Amino acid sequence: MIEYRVEGTADHEAMCDRCGATLKQAIVLASMDLDGNPCGYLRYFGADCAATLTGLSQQAVRLKAQVAEQARQAGLRRDRKREADRRLQEQREREWLQENYGADDMTAAAESSGKEWLTVFDEYWAWEMRQP
Repeated sequence: MIEYRVEGTADHEAMCDRCGATLKQAIVLASMDLDGNPCGYLRYFGADCAATLTGLSQQAVRLKAQVAEQARQAGLRRDRKREADRRLQEQREREWLQENYGADDMTAAAESSGKEWLTVFDEYWAWEMRQP
């Protein structure tokens, strides 16, 4: 018997992979291996079919899908913030390197100054730690 884990909801119309019904908000399930790890593809089901496949009630499946979707959306927001923070950090580093060494990256700054790469990095990091 295949085990399924509720992954969330689809943000588009889909067709139920079990009965073929057109769904306005499908429940996304992932098939699991024996260790409980997702394997294969994500599949779309209506609440009734998802409940049958998971052994849960329709209400429980909908609730799990809602919770999983909220967690997925929170993860996406966290990833977007992390990426924005990384880009800001890279921009600050490039600006500091241009201002102090006239270079775009640590390697070029080290080569043009005759310093070790780690020395340039340490200087930058000391400056970064003093910033508000």
